[in-house]
Amino acid sequence: MKQKIKIFFFFLVLLSSCKTIKQVPVTQLPKDLNTQKVIEYLKLQDNIQSMNASKIKMNLKLDNREFNVTSSFLMIKDSAIHISIQPFLGLELYKIEMAPQIIKIFDKINQKYYVVNYEFLSDRLGVQIDFYHLQALLTNRYFCLAGSENGCRILTNNSEKINFGFENENFKQSLTIIPNFYIHELLLLDKKSNSQLLATYDDFDTQDGVLYPRKVSIQVNQPKKNVYCDITISKVSFNKEIKLVPTDEKRFKRAFIEQLLQK
Repeated sequence: MKQKIKIFFFFLVLLSSCKTIKQVPVTQLPKDLNTQKVIEYLKLQDNIQSMNASKIKMNLKLDNREFNVTSSFLMIKDSAIHISIQPFLGLELYKIEMAPQIIKIFDKINQKYYVVNYEFLSDRLGVQIDFYHLQALLTNRYFCLAGSENGCRILTNNSEKINFGFENENFKQSLTIIPNFYIHELLLLDKKSNSQLLATYDDFDTQDGVLYPRKVSIQVNQPKKNVYCDITISKVSFNKEIKLVPTDEKRFKRAFIEQLLQK
């Protein structure tokens, strides 16, 4: 089980992201699009204030090892994300609590907890990412790593899809946008470290007036490590009042994250 949380930590992104698309009537993308219009369309989709994904199934693969995990996900936008990991019988074995500045991981079995920042997570994922970027990635919403939301632009486009993002000598971000302005794919590529994160969103549906994908596939490819995660969300609600209850740290002993990752 220690190995499961180790792999899962590399994919915090994935748990939250549990959203795929039920195929809505397909239309062609509008003609005469420019960068500003694309951003405006994408921002219209950004209507999530809270999310409660109470039933999530996740399949994790690390090289030749494979694990199946049940989890749940709670989010209050721009405030916190709580992820519960329940490998069997609904018993919570691990809990991840993410705030804008830090991430806390609680090992309920061994009564230990670990604290890391987003610089550490970025190093593990191979791409620079903070809480707000991760929140958008996990909820299938637009974000741009070019320095501002207007730093991304149309790279290529036709009536069926738009490649939207930016690229320089060190980094590339690309979103594949399909009709109805669904974000079908997200690519983050660090050219210096040859690290890549690829998220694919499918089986889109609408719940509580919010468009989301029921299925998400996330891959992290690095020179010495390949991690794959397939996520299916079966029960979710949006923009309802939820209460996030922080774990009482006094019941746990603080430990170094390296101890967890070396298990």
